[in-house]
Amino acid sequence: MKKPVTQEILFEYFAGRATLLQKNMIEKWLQDSENEEAFYECLDKWEMTYPQYVPDLEQAHTKYRSFVLENQATHSLSKSVSGQDTTKTKNFFWGWISVAASILLIVSVMFWTMKDVFFYQTYQTAYGETRTLILPDHSQIVLNAHSTLRIPRDFLDNTQREVWLEGEAFFSIRKNAKAKKFIVHTGNLNVEVLGTKFNVSDRRGSTRVVLKEGKVKVSAFASKQVSSVYMRPGDLVAFSPKDTVLKRMNVKPELYTAWQENKLVFDSIPLSEVLQTVEDYYGIKIILQDTSFNQQYYTGTLPNNDLEVILNSLSSIYGLHVTRTENQIILQ
Repeated sequence: MKKPVTQEILFEYFAGRATLLQKNMIEKWLQDSENEEAFYECLDKWEMTYPQYVPDLEQAHTKYRSFVLENQATHSLSKSVSGQDTTKTKNFFWGWISVAASILLIVSVMFWTMKDVFFYQTYQTAYGETRTLILPDHSQIVLNAHSTLRIPRDFLDNTQREVWLEGEAFFSIRKNAKAKKFIVHTGNLNVEVLGTKFNVSDRRGSTRVVLKEGKVKVSAFASKQVSSVYMRPGDLVAFSPKDTVLKRMNVKPELYTAWQENKLVFDSIPLSEVLQTVEDYYGIKIILQDTSFNQQYYTGTLPNNDLEVILNSLSSIYGLHVTRTENQIILQ
């Protein structure tokens, strides 16, 4: 009779105390996608019971800088009171201490400023450009136009796989043999998965996640309270700073992932949002002078590799005249 994977066994696994037999049990158990939600629920309970210590490097650096400056100030004050140090040796010693402290402070500031270069590999796309990335774990990410992805240089050595996204990307995540979570961090949300396919858009202060395959857990941080939902294929979850809870609805994922095929697909979307999507991709301001058109809804497919075709299509449908300047497009 097959022994069940219990919460106690999972807790031992999270704590790093699981036996080889238990690890094999969990790996086989996770091959069934139906068990992923239970895995995450147990992981949440374990993390709340045994919070992990994460050093605050910025706070430590601030304290150290204050310590150095206070010691320099104390030394200067004692010198002014006594008039002079008792010996030349003391002068020499404190002089070298001040120089060493100054050098260390400069190095610390430089390191803090350049820490992203040391610790992360950064990938960026320009306006109108997409890029496909293969991660060290063989997961694939397609980065949309005007987007940035940061990946830790020790990606595979960490207890969990993490990346940081600004912009939009489609993720196809490989399951990890050690059941390491894959987490996408944005300005508003954390998206946690084991192995799945999903799209994340983090633009204009709002974040949107669309799940194509598998399961993901999405967590939002609003007013220091954590709001979380488990997504299933076809779910869209959105969040912006003005929201207090995550918004969820059922959609057609292909409408939100067609940009990978150089297409923009819209299903009864306000014209204003259509133009915002074009702005985000091409990086040019589009002004719709007649605001009544903002109430118009558009359904159809536009090619996403030719701005002229997009503008001609929209102007033909709505009877608009296109005027182009160096920095913007006016529709009137």
